[in-house]
Amino acid sequence: MVAWLAERLPEVRVCTKLPAAERLREELPVVRVRRAPGGQSTHAGETTVLFELDALDTDPEVVWATTRAATEELVALSTRFYQNVLVDDVRLHSGPGQATHPDPELYRTFQIVRLASRSDG
Repeated sequence: MVAWLAERLPEVRVCTKLPAAERLREELPVVRVRRAPGGQSTHAGETTVLFELDALDTDPEVVWATTRAATEELVALSTRFYQNVLVDDVRLHSGPGQATHPDPELYRTFQIVRLASRSDG
């Protein structure tokens, strides 16, 4: 998901870990992708993984536009073979919503995305 988003959203910093607080503002807008705790299951060759997706920026319009763009690009990953993985489905599991951030001048959105992929074995 990180590579897919980074390719399709070149104006956004896509990462798995937020930059250090002193550098964060220089990197905005940022989308952080990380696995949701306990959010993986495998059944009959299909693996389903839940990911947390956070978007951050100092401008609420930018953070919501980034959130929408990331969601649209992830849904476009459905039914594709990408980086040796057959992605059956990507869909919004919950959200998007707005959350607070320790820096009161930053806006943060969050959502949970579900990705289902298939393997031969």
